[in-house]
Amino acid sequence: MTRHTIGRNPDNDIVIKHASVSRRHAELEAVGNRRYRLTDLDSSSGTFVFRGGSWEQKTNWDDVAMGDRVRFGEYETSVLTLMEPENVTQAPDRGVGGPAPTGAETVRTPSSDTHGGLPSQPSRQTSVRLIITIVAAVALGFAINWLFKLI
Repeated sequence: MTRHTIGRNPDNDIVIKHASVSRRHAELEAVGNRRYRLTDLDSSSGTFVFRGGSWEQKTNWDDVAMGDRVRFGEYETSVLTLMEPENVTQAPDRGVGGPAPTGAETVRTPSSDTHGGLPSQPSRQTSVRLIITIVAAVALGFAINWLFKLI
């Protein structure tokens, strides 16, 4: 079966340039029928799968499907996004963990990302904090407007 290493180091099959992602963070192995086995490689910030409304940390391995949400440290994505052709190194004969052969294409960089690899995405927790901050700012604006009407 095909295996893809995931991490911050450029010699991984899937490179994620995010501070919370370890150099060699996890491995994704195809097990058939659009299913994969996700294995944490003793990362420092953990590998998580979103199940039943919450994040489950994986210390060993877990079977995941294309639509499953996964998190490496604070970097949240889906298996589908990870496996898009532009995110996987184009070196089919490359051994897991070995250096990329000369001339092999590395993970393509989206035009919005100048650091290489997949673009950094905020975690769900960061997104919720941002929404709460915006709602609080709007509420404060209404309160100040109401106070000025009283004066």
